[in-house]
Amino acid sequence: MDTNLISALIGSGATILAAILTVYGNNIKSFLKRKNLGYPDIKGNWKATWYIDESDEVYLEDTIVISKIRGMKIYGEGLSSGYGNYPLTGKFSKNLILNFIYESEKNSVLLSGVIILKINPLGTECKGKWYGYTKEDKLTGGDVIWKKP
Repeated sequence: MDTNLISALIGSGATILAAILTVYGNNIKSFLKRKNLGYPDIKGNWKATWYIDESDEVYLEDTIVISKIRGMKIYGEGLSSGYGNYPLTGKFSKNLILNFIYESEKNSVLLSGVIILKINPLGTECKGKWYGYTKEDKLTGGDVIWKKP
């Protein structure tokens, strides 16, 4: 084989590899970081049960869909027939902790709050707390449990 052809093939292969690493390098690095921190795959549907402090009654049950993970950031949506769908954005932290912010706008009222969860090592359940402001401008929240169906 001609040495010029071999050099051209090596050069174009290196260029393609550099382009792939440029585009996907951060995602690969973040994936490895998440694996190193012990995080299981959390994409998919979760059955969420929400409670209010000092009450054993269920406040709301809905479905959380984690659709995208970019780096250490998490993107998803809560699907609730009673309160309307709401976007979730979050991030991975150390010690299997997930932090989220949610916002919901229904009937022209913006509701927003935070969710802090600890995921079990198998990736089948998350437990934690949620707090947010209601349309009456009252801070409310309590326990929350997410389970993979």
